[in-house]
Amino acid sequence: MVKICISIMAEDLKSELIRELKRSIVDIDLIEIRVDNLLLIDRALQYSAYFREKLVFTIRTFREGGGFKGNRNILFSAYAKLIEARPKYIDIGLLTGIYNDVIDLAKSMEVDVIGSYHNPKSTPSSSSIAKIYGRIEQSDADIVKIVTYANDYADNLTILNFLSRQIHRKPITAFCMGNKGRISRIIAPLLGSYITYVTINSRGTAPGQLTLEEYLKIMRLIT
Repeated sequence: MVKICISIMAEDLKSELIRELKRSIVDIDLIEIRVDNLLLIDRALQYSAYFREKLVFTIRTFREGGGFKGNRNILFSAYAKLIEARPKYIDIGLLTGIYNDVIDLAKSMEVDVIGSYHNPKSTPSSSSIAKIYGRIEQSDADIVKIVTYANDYADNLTILNFLSRQIHRKPITAFCMGNKGRISRIIAPLLGSYITYVTINSRGTAPGQLTLEEYLKIMRLIT
């Protein structure tokens, strides 16, 4: 059954948002906190104490469509600090250059890992996606996550066909970003995508993201 994950930027973590999350907690399986701004790590750790059993930490680099532009050593140190908090999952990007190092550290501290690939500009070919999947699946990550950008509605078919036809040895999450990718966020969970990412408000953390209210309303209508 699909896991519903609320995705939040660390800069949005405030008392009123925490109260809103607590009100919605019955509908939420996971809470992802994006800490692209490393100056906000302490704030993320402070507020995350409320939701540790549901917590996902990640830092999205500029190359992956995020805000972090520092070097690998700084990025690894930041991940180490987040892993020390013992979240449910740590999400590490395949293209960060520290992918396997972060996985090794997380595993040594018994933290599960989402191995992710984010392409904020386009959707690669089906063969390229299969290769990306293979690299993550063969690593020690517990969950495979592949997110691309839909420049055309047909890009959704590339991701959804891969999701439905591939034999997956690990749980996989796959969908498209962008306004033209919104349909994949609705259909992917029906095809076995393990986690669906929504927002608690209109701000969101990625283009095309549905709010929790929108997602639940749509699912009630079509399932």
